[in-house]
Amino acid sequence: MRRNDPAPPDDPRPRPLSARSVVLSLLLGTHPPELSARELGRLVEGFDVGGSTLRAALSRMVAAGDLRRTDAGYRLSDRLLERQRRQDESVEPRTRAWEGDWELVVITATGRGPAERAELRTRLVALRLAELREGVWLRPANLERGL
Repeated sequence: MRRNDPAPPDDPRPRPLSARSVVLSLLLGTHPPELSARELGRLVEGFDVGGSTLRAALSRMVAAGDLRRTDAGYRLSDRLLERQRRQDESVEPRTRAWEGDWELVVITATGRGPAERAELRTRLVALRLAELREGVWLRPANLERGL
């Protein structure tokens, strides 16, 4: 298979990442989130992304508002900087010493539809709560956050 060619449908190997996915992954994991075109070119080679493919992707990403062009290279847009902040916080949340207290959420409403229940479950998991039993969610109260 040549560089950047799609895999045949019956190929059991994972599909290659798009140039956009590779660039965003690199910048979302970089602090500060800025890389020169040369650095990006060197880094994407390991993902079988060619130079012309990278240049086209960078142009499209700037036009779409995903990246900003700077004197030094390419930087994440404000929207993606917020995504990076959320990503960093989810990987390494700000914590404080646990003093034995718990955060507890008890759901008492009935008659919620499946979509509403799924949305509520997603929100509770995003708050890093775990379901103890039906309708009871909790976690140690050691995160730096206001509820």
